[in-house]
Amino acid sequence: MDTKLRHFLAVYEHRSLGKAGRALGMSQPALSKSLRQLEQSLGMALFTRHAWGVAPTVYAHTLLPYVRAIDMQFTAAQEELDALKSAHIGVVRVGCGAGASASLLPRTLLRLYGERPGMQVFVEEGLYHPLVMGVREGRLDMAVTMLTNLELPAALTHCRLMADPFHVALAHDHPLLDLPGRSSLPRLRDYPWVLPPQNGVLRPHLVALFKQLEQPAPTATVQGVSIPCTAELLRKGRFLTLLPESVLRHYPDLAVLPLPELCLQRDLVAVWNQEIPATPAAEYFLALLRDEAVRLPAGTA
Repeated sequence: MDTKLRHFLAVYEHRSLGKAGRALGMSQPALSKSLRQLEQSLGMALFTRHAWGVAPTVYAHTLLPYVRAIDMQFTAAQEELDALKSAHIGVVRVGCGAGASASLLPRTLLRLYGERPGMQVFVEEGLYHPLVMGVREGRLDMAVTMLTNLELPAALTHCRLMADPFHVALAHDHPLLDLPGRSSLPRLRDYPWVLPPQNGVLRPHLVALFKQLEQPAPTATVQGVSIPCTAELLRKGRFLTLLPESVLRHYPDLAVLPLPELCLQRDLVAVWNQEIPATPAAEYFLALLRDEAVRLPAGTA
């Protein structure tokens, strides 16, 4: 609140320049000067001076409720600003891939609610490119996604959170699990596959992996990233797919094809725009995210 208005309130309440000055921690002449400046700016006398103190004029009585309202609003604003600064309130917009949404993000959100229940978080699940563009444009404060060999836009930076390798996933009773060792490799194309979109960042890595094994890459019977739909296709349709460990841990009825050669080592990272100043809420959330990633065993993102 304006200093002169605060001085006016003190003088009105104490009816004495001396007492008001002591309450404010300032000299009587300095308070008198501030009061005169306020009266001059308004063009009217707010108090009449007497030997025993001061008496409010009709103008002071009229001004009082407005000044008190301003004082209350300013105090409320200051409290809200302090809460924002300390990250007790605020809004964070987070983008995440399928792996992060399985365990790491829920754990972070639960901890955030316990420590800062006044904060709000908006979560957007999606693929790498839309998430990164959302961060670049400022629509998202950060994204938790898979690290790729693609170069991030110049404005963006990232930090590693944890490892989350991808495996070939299938139903527990899939016929391929009965085949010994590498003998299942040539049979992989005998079954339908659910694969990420052709223009996604994971698909080229899968093709390269099969090329290293001197095997033709599987073709997609279904393209998509819906985890519940994919899990149902694996259970009932003899489908195969590529899933991160973090997701597989939440589907105990699915299995991993026991071929280390078919494992894609990938890391989860947090990406943010270093050209956009982070809010205290976003900084606090990122700190919790990194701490929870350290607490989680590998592959439980």
